[in-house]
Amino acid sequence: MEQMSDINLMDFNGFTVSLLQVLGILAVVIALLSVYFLLVRRILPWYFDKDNISKRNYKRTVRVVRLVIFSAIGIIILRILNIDVKLVDEILQKAMTDDGPPVYLTIKVSTIVEALIAFIVANLLDLVIGEFLVQRFHNAEEAEATTNFAANYEKPGRGISRRIQALRPLLYTLAVIFIANHTGIADYYFPPFHDMVEGKDVITGAITVRNILTGVFIFL
Repeated sequence: MEQMSDINLMDFNGFTVSLLQVLGILAVVIALLSVYFLLVRRILPWYFDKDNISKRNYKRTVRVVRLVIFSAIGIIILRILNIDVKLVDEILQKAMTDDGPPVYLTIKVSTIVEALIAFIVANLLDLVIGEFLVQRFHNAEEAEATTNFAANYEKPGRGISRRIQALRPLLYTLAVIFIANHTGIADYYFPPFHDMVEGKDVITGAITVRNILTGVFIFL
């Protein structure tokens, strides 16, 4: 590994590309393209050929999968080649304690792409999982029709709409948590709690953006 990292295939004004980096990029590209073709040619056609699954969303799903895969390839190439430029790298908040690290706001080129992917994937999952729940609803209705206890059977439709409505904010909250963690905003803290310990004013804790987002996710 060390020998391959020492072999430079390109050196342009201080920007070098080693053999190890090229091999790493090739491995990533092959792996992600394999996942793409597996999804597009096998898994998605199998899923959308099921009964009660709308075919109108197939092309949209394929486009989203394509966007996510190729965006992921681009992000990984940026990081392997160490050219993921920082657009913003500023101290957002000073350290809570004297010996603690400050809170940084870091936005890279890949951060913007990751944020877009996070919301696109959340939207796609909302669509796919919603249709999956609808399919289960129809299957349960068919099972109900074949029994002799239809009068005492609680229709699954009463809860299906609530599940689908609750799904969207849950997925988008996950996307926001992902972005907050990747930019450093999750570590932003609100006025900390103080307590007197042995006559000294000591910070005992604080509520952070991460705590709030996690709480929202749990209670959704």
